[in-house]
Amino acid sequence: MAVSYNNEHCNLPLQALQLSQEMIKMAEQNNWDGLIHHHLCYLPIIEEILVNIKDYTHHGDEPVINLLQMLCDNEKYITKLLNIRMFEISKIVSHMRNNKNASNAYASQMRRGF
Repeated sequence: MAVSYNNEHCNLPLQALQLSQEMIKMAEQNNWDGLIHHHLCYLPIIEEILVNIKDYTHHGDEPVINLLQMLCDNEKYITKLLNIRMFEISKIVSHMRNNKNASNAYASQMRRGF
């Protein structure tokens, strides 16, 4: 989804939107390191937008409001993808823990000579 507004006021929201779209692609491709790197660039832009949010919304600038809505939508989607990944990781950790417990129980039995 390419967005091109010439309005100078859209620069930060547009930069944030482009970064969020790249982060979505990275999450969908399981490029978690790249996502984290982009997120570190994304956060200061979002902070700057939030500090000046009244400037962005006060005049009812429709293109900027649309960009901000797309940012919110992308943020929700990225959060959903991260939650899916965290669930996958918790299943892997649980499986590894179960394997370790089984291995420890087997080793204990072997030391006792069954």
